[in-house]
Amino acid sequence: MTLKKKVEKRTSSAKAEKGVKKSDRSYGTASLVLGILSLLLPIIGFGLAILAIVFYGLQRKIGPSGLATAGMTLGVISLALHLLLIIALVVIVIVVLSALPTIVA
Repeated sequence: MTLKKKVEKRTSSAKAEKGVKKSDRSYGTASLVLGILSLLLPIIGFGLAILAIVFYGLQRKIGPSGLATAGMTLGVISLALHLLLIIALVVIVIVVLSALPTIVA
């Protein structure tokens, strides 16, 4: 193997490790922003968390990005918290409705 081929091989593997260009990370940035907003905005956070995960998937098709991974992680955490909140609210409503006849009587 010639020196030129060795240099080209090292350069191409270094580019693969770095990921994509900064201009191609827009989906990763969107995923991170949506993941953060999904934790901060309780009413629409569920939908934002799903969008953060979707944008993570779009970024993975282009190339790896740490921003997209962070956004997906925040989106999954937010999604889990929102699901727990919905379950807790349903349980509270069921308990209150089942106790209502005893309170009225």
